Amino acid sequence: MALSVSMWLLALVVSHLFLTSGFDFSYYLKHLAILPALFLAYRYAIVGAAISNLLIGMTAFVASIGSDVTPLEHQFYVIAVSISSLILGAATYQTNQMQRRLELSNDKINAKNMLLNDALNNIHRLTNQLISSQEDERKRLSRDLHDDFGHRIVELQLQLSLAKTSSSPNFTFFDNLSDKLDALHHAMKKSIGKLRPQAIDTLPVEEVIRNSDIIKSVKMLGIEVSIDAKGSVDTLPYTVKINTYRIIQEALTNTIKHADASLIKIRLDYGPSSLAVAIQDDGVGFEQPSESSSLGVISMYERAKLMGCELLIVSNSAGTKISFNVPIQ
Repeated sequence: MALSVSMWLLALVVSHLFLTSGFDFSYYLKHLAILPALFLAYRYAIVGAAISNLLIGMTAFVASIGSDVTPLEHQFYVIAVSISSLILGAATYQTNQMQRRLELSNDKINAKNMLLNDALNNIHRLTNQLISSQEDERKRLSRDLHDDFGHRIVELQLQLSLAKTSSSPNFTFFDNLSDKLDALHHAMKKSIGKLRPQAIDTLPVEEVIRNSDIIKSVKMLGIEVSIDAKGSVDTLPYTVKINTYRIIQEALTNTIKHADASLIKIRLDYGPSSLAVAIQDDGVGFEQPSESSSLGVISMYERAKLMGCELLIVSNSAGTKISFNVPIQ
């Protein structure tokens, strides 16, 4: 601003020298002064407008030296340019104030967004820990059930077999009791399978799925199921295996409940550094889900995030497709 005012004052001094020498260009001087006046008002708001008014008055005074124009015309010039400068300065001031308030609001929004992102990251981290802890607990429970109750049941069955060979056995009683123990053993194995799929540590995921109870349930309902696997890997991390199995299990459960499908295709493609999985049915489809849809859908999304990938669900009247691509370290 100081440079602009200095140049204006210098121009006035030079103009005064010309005017006193008899060279009359007062008309052009007053009109050329409008541009720097508007510039100061636009650039420096109210302060610039006030200084512009002062300089406009000085310009009109210098222009009146030796001029035949009536004082009233100079007064109208000063009033018009001063009002224009003040209006422009006030508008610029309001714009600057609004801009500062907007920047302040944006800073607050950004700060809240950062807090929200931190909270979401914490939620995802806690959810992942919960899923991992849940699987670890299922693994422990299934092992305890198998090691404790399984051995107890087998021991009772052996004792019954020995009792049958005694001198006066009650075969009906022993047969009924043996049948009940067999049913209990079968129920225990089924419960263990629900807690943790059998052979998850030794067999590929596709084989575990083929032998799972959910596949048996799907086939009992008359739904055709195809499971295709392309390629293989030497070792698949347990976290990838169990979460892949759980996502497929949840997808099949939702298909049974809601899809009214006649065909389900499950495909696993093993690559050098990834596992691509797709589950597709020919059901009626449903409204495009989101990560906040239901507990089952939330579980699938969170398990995919736990494996470091993104779950995609596409559903329409032609069916539903669920897919994800897991990186394998």
